[in-house]
Amino acid sequence: GGALECLGNGISKSIFGPSTQAANPGLRMLGQFNSSNKVAINFGNDSANIAGCGVLLPVGAAYQVQKVGDQFAVKLSTSPQPLLTALGGDGKLTAPPSVTLDGKIVIGYTTETQFLRDTTTNQIVPGSQHDVQIPILGPKTDHCAIGAMTAGVATPDDGFLASLSGVMDAIGAMAGDADAAKSVAQKTMVAGLRVIGAYLGPAGLRLEFKSSAVIVDCQQAHVAVPYQLSAAAAGVNVTVKDASAPLALLLQPDNSLTGSGSITVKGRLLSGFDANNNPVFTPASATCALGAFTLAK
Repeated sequence: GGALECLGNGISKSIFGPSTQAANPGLRMLGQFNSSNKVAINFGNDSANIAGCGVLLPVGAAYQVQKVGDQFAVKLSTSPQPLLTALGGDGKLTAPPSVTLDGKIVIGYTTETQFLRDTTTNQIVPGSQHDVQIPILGPKTDHCAIGAMTAGVATPDDGFLASLSGVMDAIGAMAGDADAAKSVAQKTMVAGLRVIGAYLGPAGLRLEFKSSAVIVDCQQAHVAVPYQLSAAAAGVNVTVKDASAPLALLLQPDNSLTGSGSITVKGRLLSGFDANNNPVFTPASATCALGAFTLAK
């Protein structure tokens, strides 16, 4: 990452310790897919929501991803029946041409008076009282056409922007730091299939998969690089685009990860500051063996 991101990572880890494991590690769908019928499905790490189906408010649902042949089946737990979609090798999501969904609509409003209280005296702040209309929701079943869906525009990695290091790099990019701007640009996410979670391998190798890249930690050498997923006979191929040579891994149906050979990571370490208080980095290189990875706790 950029210089500010390196500083942010160091501060974050020294204060809060290593990042924790994702809530749902393994194969996930992330990002938004749009149909020509103005229906959108927005996938997050835990669930998805379907917007634009008739008069319904966005409908939330849990989902599962499973490899089927050379495609991936994505099942959303909607009612009155699950919504079954397929992700093809072209990156397009295909849903049924006609869908029936149970959801909610606004059937009325209730008025609620809100105000602010002084934290010292616990008294209502004069002039802060105001009325707010709260929507009343009711059940509704509606129908909509979906069909073929295409990936939306690339968006920033939420995990990156939520971190101290990401915020510092974003600030640097807005201030005109070219190094930081490049780092932010690399951390954008195209909607589709991703791996989420941290994996531990032999000899101190650690892979932390995020929506936009994978952070490779090999001893004292660290680098963030892109990765791609594709269907394989025994699972899912994970191709990590290392600077020296692509790294081939296999994600098993039980979310375990395996690889063979070794990887040489060429990164940099913060070694100090120059006379103008700019960070100074020194090259860091290390080689780690691949093998069987386990999910970090």
